[in-house]
Amino acid sequence: MPIPLIFGIGAAVAAAAGIGAGVKGGMKMKEASDSIKAAEARNQRNIDLLKQRQEATQQTLESLDHSKKEIERSFGEFVNVFEKIKNPPEFNEIKKENFKISECDISNLKDTSIAAEALIGIGIGHLVSGGGIALGSAFLAGATAGISLLAEGIAFSITGSKLEDKAKEITQKVDKAEKQIDKIIYFLQDLKSTAIDYRQILLRVDANYEEHLRRLKLLVIDNQKCDYKLYTSDEKLLLKNTILLVGLLYEMCKVKLVIPGNSNDDIGTVNNSEVWEKKTKANELINSL
Repeated sequence: MPIPLIFGIGAAVAAAAGIGAGVKGGMKMKEASDSIKAAEARNQRNIDLLKQRQEATQQTLESLDHSKKEIERSFGEFVNVFEKIKNPPEFNEIKKENFKISECDISNLKDTSIAAEALIGIGIGHLVSGGGIALGSAFLAGATAGISLLAEGIAFSITGSKLEDKAKEITQKVDKAEKQIDKIIYFLQDLKSTAIDYRQILLRVDANYEEHLRRLKLLVIDNQKCDYKLYTSDEKLLLKNTILLVGLLYEMCKVKLVIPGNSNDDIGTVNNSEVWEKKTKANELINSL
């Protein structure tokens, strides 16, 4: 019975080879499927992290905006006091050593105060924050556009080679999206840090301004000393310094923290140069008072 035995052995070998190929193919499909699931999970983690950083930055910008609007609203108090003074100096004549305000006058302060009052009245949380960028749902949607890569109907009915190709494609897309998300997160971190730092120096200037304004109110309203020509040198200095402080605050509140990009795909850059310039100017004035 040698011939049937040979055929039997050949059939067994062929069957074993077929099973081995099937197992190998099944393993490849499982690896490809696991690779897709891992890529999707990584992509979702990246998006979740982006949302967290976006929300934290948004809160910081809203705190800065709120402080700015409260400061701008207070300009009306200064205007009310200043308009009671007879023969006052012109704003453009006020300077201190190399420090001079250049963008501010009474009409600017009055208009700014009225606008701030209106904005605070309706709530500013939903408004554009940070001076030129809204970090709300629209921003996030734009940042993550095309990134979500969920299953796309992938099933095991797809042949092993096609599933492997799909796994590679999705992994490459997630890698590309991750680089974009990392870029946005870096931008958000820079923006948040800058906003926190800028708010601190803004509030420091405001504290000095509020103290000077309190003393000026005492002089003009309580003591009814309203003729600048009759002011002592110290009283003239008080008015001069108050004007410089309110002028500086006016300039600081106008700073845009973000320089817009040149296209919809460009998230822009943080305006660190102007922030640094205003911080330096603020420290110089405060230290000279």
